[in-house]
Order: sequence, then C-alpha cells, then structure tokens
Amino acid sequence: MQYFGGKARIAKELSKELQSRLEEDQSFVDLFCGSCNIVSRIKAPVRIANDLHKELISLHRAVQGGWIPPSSVSEDEYKEIKNSDEFPDYLRAFVGFGCSFAGKWFGGYAKDNTSRNYCLNAHNSILCKMENLRETDFACFDYKELHPVGCLIYCDEIREMTDEEFAAHQGMQKNSIKLGASDDSE
Repeated sequence: MQYFGGKARIAKELSKELQSRLEEDQSFVDLFCGSCNIVSRIKAPVRIANDLHKELISLHRAVQGGWIPPSSVSEDEYKEIKNSDEFPDYLRAFVGFGCSFAGKWFGGYAKDNTSRNYCLNAHNSILCKMENLRETDFACFDYKELHPVGCLIYCDEIREMTDEEFAAHQGMQKNSIKLGASDDSE
C-alpha cells in the first residue's frame, strides 16, 4: 500500500541495516510504522509497530485478524467514505490511504489515464506484507508516551510534513540511521 512518507523504495536496504544492529533476542519498535514497509522485513522475537493514526492501526489490526480489504472502490464510494464517519476505521484507512493520490490521507481519488487499479495494488500490497506481520503487536500511541527499554527503536528521519502531521508530531527529534555512513559520522 502506498503511504505518504512511506519507505518502500529504501525498505530493503534500510531493514538490512537495522537487522544487522538488532541483537539476538532483542525486541524491535517502529515508532511511526505507516504502511509497515520496515517492520514487515525485520526478524525479532517481539515487534511493535506504532503509529498515532488510529484508523491506520485499526486497518493493520483488522487485516491481521483476517479482514480482506476491497479490490475495487469507485470514485463515488471513495467520496462517500471520505465524507462519512459511519464506516469502520479500518475501511476508512484503507480507502483514505490506499485509494488516494500518492497515498496521502484522502488526498484525492487515485486514477490516471491507464487502466491501473490503485485499490487492487493497495489490496495486494497490504495482504502480502501482512504475511510477515502476523505476530506483530500494533500500537497507537504518541511516540512520547512510549518508553521501551532494551529494544532497537526505529524512528523516521524528519521530513517535509503536512500541517496535520506536523501538529501531531511537534517536537520530534531527528533519530535515524544514515545508510552508507560510518557510526562516527551519525
């Protein structure tokens, strides 16, 4: 599933670096899991995938529990789901990210001049990733409320954010691995 700010393009390299830093029997915490591009590639006895977006965490939990997202959503259905709170959070998250332009929360119905089915792409992507996330604990907390001890913690590097994201994550500290850099240059 495409997700605004997602790490799909660098997930393989980044997760390899993180895995090399993970000690045997050490737990892994992804503070801003998004579409789980990183945590789905990590092997650890305990994996915690956290995100402040409650609908997104609801989606991950629902798929983990066996819910199958739709493989098509019309533009009219997209608008109806966008404009109503009557739909379950997990469906709103799937449509709000998976069927939206650039994976941005209800950023406009995703379509182009081809016959590409963005909804089907999101459907296949989240189900494929979930195969590696069956035993993952999904959490929905402000990262400042989490105090994991003895864990390897992955925290996204600060990036350009929307106004809503910035308001949700004020005060976020830069804490990331610089790929290709030696430890002393971080």
